[in-house]
Amino acid sequence: MRSHDSSEDEPRRRAVIRIEGTSPPDPSAAAERHPTPATLPWLGPPAELESVVPVSQFLHQNSSVSLAITDVHAFSTGCEIHIKAVLHRERRSSEEWNLFIDSFHPKGHPETPVVGALDIALTLGDGRRASTLSGYGSSVQPDSDQFVLHYTSSHGSWISHEDWTVEAGLWLWPLPEPGTLFISAEWPNANVSSEQLLLDANAIHVAGRRAQSM
Repeated sequence: MRSHDSSEDEPRRRAVIRIEGTSPPDPSAAAERHPTPATLPWLGPPAELESVVPVSQFLHQNSSVSLAITDVHAFSTGCEIHIKAVLHRERRSSEEWNLFIDSFHPKGHPETPVVGALDIALTLGDGRRASTLSGYGSSVQPDSDQFVLHYTSSHGSWISHEDWTVEAGLWLWPLPEPGTLFISAEWPNANVSSEQLLLDANAIHVAGRRAQSM
């Protein structure tokens, strides 16, 4: 018969190892080492309930691709522009087809960009311009008069063996002032060149002022 060990009735306790001269990590120090969009507004949206400005307009359509702007999510510090594309394989080889898909959102190093990649650009009424191929993802604050445009998200899926759909978010910082705002696309791999669409900067600015903290 197994003897009863009274120690089994005692609550189990975690072993705590203390190293002399050390202290628990400082959360604020970690935030300094790994900046977040909440602390660096040019990197992405803040913790807010955004206001949505519907767009639902095509930037371009041809036999290779349909490219559209679906909507704009406006925050107090900037806005996220949502784009959607459907790519068609046509007569591309497997290698050409893969390169075509990759050229929607080139994730390589800026010094070695994908040849013929999609470039989305925004132009303000005063002539200032920002584009995804010259996107700014640095933790160093941009110049005060510089606009920043870069990808915040991108995901795709197969519609069929011959068709691929992909959606992405583009972060524009800071929130544009009322006036004109043109968005254009150049995508050599898809035979898309200098397409331009006028966005309602007034509506985007007003919507950004309605964003609520979360």
